[in-house]
Amino acid sequence: MAISRLFNAGRAFIMRPIFTILFVCSLSVCAHAETRTLALYLKHPERVSAESGQMMRSELKRLLDPAGIDVVWKDFSDRKGGEDFDLVAVGSIEGSCTADESDLNKGTSLRARAILADAAVAADRILPYFNVDCPHLMQMLGNGNDPAMVGRALARVIGHELYHILARTPQHPNTGLAKAAFSLDDLIAPGLNFDVISLGRISRVSIAKRAKTIQPGASHPRISS
Repeated sequence: MAISRLFNAGRAFIMRPIFTILFVCSLSVCAHAETRTLALYLKHPERVSAESGQMMRSELKRLLDPAGIDVVWKDFSDRKGGEDFDLVAVGSIEGSCTADESDLNKGTSLRARAILADAAVAADRILPYFNVDCPHLMQMLGNGNDPAMVGRALARVIGHELYHILARTPQHPNTGLAKAAFSLDDLIAPGLNFDVISLGRISRVSIAKRAKTIQPGASHPRISS
């Protein structure tokens, strides 16, 4: 009986990596077969420096490419009617994401589990609106942070919220970019990605009907910080 258990566990151990490799390959094929455009309308983009913004866009592209999502960055104040995109999301930068203007030197301490960003929810539905709390993010990054590292951290926080929006789920896996809590290394160290389950959720659910652009006069739910 003990030998049988050991054999079954060993076979499961061997098969799981094979399954994972096949799953990743199938996601890659799907991504290349059908790339969907996500119009990301950003409120207050001027609160992010040029260098941080460049890294933010580059890192978010790296994170979402495996799911077949092509992000088209838009300034919310310049939105126009008549444009069509496969998917639409609206994000707001709350506070300043530059060290010189942030609350780093005001003597406030960061809570052990501070909220860095959140998405809007109504009637148990996740809406395509999110905000980023830059004062909390900058406090977590600490003094003397590189603008490029700020951009990487922003991309990962935004990518996490887009996971909830695109996959339409409040669930968090245990690993990867969609997990519930981030350490400092999760925000700035190279190599953090979505796990294969999260990529699968994004790829499946976001194959959706085309979404019209946010109309200039449209009202939107307030996203609390």
